[in-house]
Amino acid sequence: MKVARAFIFLHALVLVATRQQVAGQSNDSSLILLQTIYRHGDRTPIRTFKNDPIPITAWKEGPGQLTKLGCQQHYALGSHLRSRYNHFVSGNPHELQVWSSDKDRCLASAQCHLAGFAVPSTDWAWNDTFLWQPVPIHTRPVYEDGMLVPGDAFCPEA
Repeated sequence: MKVARAFIFLHALVLVATRQQVAGQSNDSSLILLQTIYRHGDRTPIRTFKNDPIPITAWKEGPGQLTKLGCQQHYALGSHLRSRYNHFVSGNPHELQVWSSDKDRCLASAQCHLAGFAVPSTDWAWNDTFLWQPVPIHTRPVYEDGMLVPGDAFCPEA
């Protein structure tokens, strides 16, 4: 099955096991790994169709790029996951390992997601008024990507 077409971005968060309660589980439960897989956010069309009344030039972001809405979607998702798993996340960017397809819209989605999720703790804050921290996003060229675009699933428009 060509799962890679549906899953563009992989975000894996490895956490130290704790004795915190996870919703719906007993107090002796431990979270040792949080892994989320999702697609890029809202994007502009890759191309227009014949006789399309809206030309591709109407999209200021360019064809196939993340829109403001797409960025807002991923920021909201990151914020939601942060609030849900706040007791397990320290704010240390070294706890995160982020992988993305090597497409601008996927990388931008990852950045917006991390802006909501990877809020720095006091120890990691580098600016008192800008609560953001850099987290590396790893990629491979599409033709070498055996994890996010496995085997013959390569599609130049994906």
